Parts: sequence; C-alpha cells; structure tokens
Amino acid sequence: MGTGNDPFGLENERNRREEYFNRFDSASNESAVIIQPQDRAYRDIVVPQRFGVRVISHIIAPYLKNDAIFKSPMFLALVGKAGEGKTAQAIATCSQHGFYVVYCSAANLSGKFESDAKAGMELLYRDALKLRKNNKFAVIIIDDFQKSVVNTNEKIEKTINTELLTGYLMNLTERKGEEKIPIILTANDLTDIYQPLLRFGRTDVFMWEPTQQEKLEIVTQILSIVAGQKVIAAFFKEYSQEPISFFAQLLNRWRIMKLEQLLYSFSVIDKSVLRNIEIALDDIQERSLKYDDLIQLALSAKSERGVY
Repeated sequence: MGTGNDPFGLENERNRREEYFNRFDSASNESAVIIQPQDRAYRDIVVPQRFGVRVISHIIAPYLKNDAIFKSPMFLALVGKAGEGKTAQAIATCSQHGFYVVYCSAANLSGKFESDAKAGMELLYRDALKLRKNNKFAVIIIDDFQKSVVNTNEKIEKTINTELLTGYLMNLTERKGEEKIPIILTANDLTDIYQPLLRFGRTDVFMWEPTQQEKLEIVTQILSIVAGQKVIAAFFKEYSQEPISFFAQLLNRWRIMKLEQLLYSFSVIDKSVLRNIEIALDDIQERSLKYDDLIQLALSAKSERGVY
C-alpha cells in the first residue's frame, strides 16, 4: 500500500523490480548466453537447407521495413523428437549467417520468487534489444520450451510466475518496429503449452523431422573426422532410425576411448602431461575407422546404457 507521498505505491514497485533485475543481472551468465556470429562451436555444423531457410526467414522478417504491413509472428516454434538437432541447428544457422543469439533454457525461466520468471525473460529481451539498437541482428532462442512455467499440464504446480510470464509473452506478440525481437522456441511437444500463445499470427510452428538424406548429410559431417564417406554411409544405413544425438555421442565415445588408452601411460597428471596428451590426440590418424569399428563402437555405447 502507498504512503502519503506515494499514494499508489509506485516507488515500492520500482524498488522491487530493480531488486529483481539486479538479482538476474548478477546471475545472467548462468541463465543466459550470448552466442556471437561465426562461433567456433557451431561453424562447421551442417544445417539442412529447408531448416535453415525457415529459421532465417523468421529472424529477418521483423527487420524488414514492410514488417508493419504483414506483421510477422513473434515466435517460431521448432517442434520434433528429442535428439534430432533442433537447438544446435537453430543456433548454427544464426551464428553462420551473422546473427547474435541470446540463448536460454526454459528451465531457467522459473525462479524461486514472485515475478522472477517474467524478470528473467525481460532481461533476455533487454539484452537482445541492446544488440538491435547497436545495428546487430539479434534473436532469442529458448530451449525445451515445454519445460517452461507456461506449461498447462495439470500435474505441474502453477504459481504466480506462470501467470506473469504467460502474460508477458502474450504482450510481446504486439511489439512492432525496432522494439520487436524474433524469438525461437524449441520443444518436443506443444500439447501442454498455453494455447492462445500458439494461435496463428502469434506463433509459427515448424515440425522438424529430417529426411533420411538430410540426416545422412548431418551424420557424415559429425563422423567425418574418424571415417570415410562410404564407411559412414554403410554404417548409417544400419542405424538410420537412431537420433542424430546418438551419432554425436559415438564421436565423443571414440575420443574418450583414445584418452583412456593414453592415461594408462601416466601415474601423475600435470600440465606437461596434459600437453603430451593433446599432442598424442592430435596425431591420431583421421578417418581411420572401418565399418566394423563403427559397429563395435555403437554396440559398446548401447551396452553401457543397457540397450542391445
């Protein structure tokens, strides 16, 4: 309640909101990441053309002068099975084409206190607006959106954060001109998301299920460091129903196996040992794995998880 000098309590509200922003500003590196153009981690990722074109068109639409005429939707929801590369390919598309990505996992948009979720989203949007006002192409990517507090599933406890964040996202759909920042949502399923947010004109939905050819191109790039193209094609045919994340994990498993082999030679680990390990790993012959080697690697990875 307000006082005589502040009958509507506006000063208290301003102080409360500043407290929220200070809390999120101090933890912004934990809840959000700004990925710059040509980021090394995403530079070589293969993105199928139809996926990339869909993402790029959504991003540049608000930057076009005639956006006010056809009013492009604020949100693009990339929906598909887990492990098929929605998030990595969306970020790679942006980074490879000169866009700045303000990235956040939806799970981080929750918070322990009232208004935390809304304040967190406002901070993301504020960071993206700063980039745009500095003549940068900026986009917000929220990962695993089905895990956000706007989920309407009856089994999930609702809080004031649910209402406030949902209301804020709805208000964002009315932004225009230079105050509009495109937002990409990735999700496995939108069934339990607040449906008015997904209406035509507010959210475009792109169902992502790569074709076998698109998937092969992605997998070939992932495994190209350890095997030749023909070997990868034959191996992919055997495991084509696996998600893209499975093949990425095989590469990681191969690297770990090589590292484990080297560690048998050392009893104490120091900086000089780490340098020797780095040199040894660099010297490993590329594209040395044969078809049977990849099969054994896959069987090993599956057996570790109790899958045969």
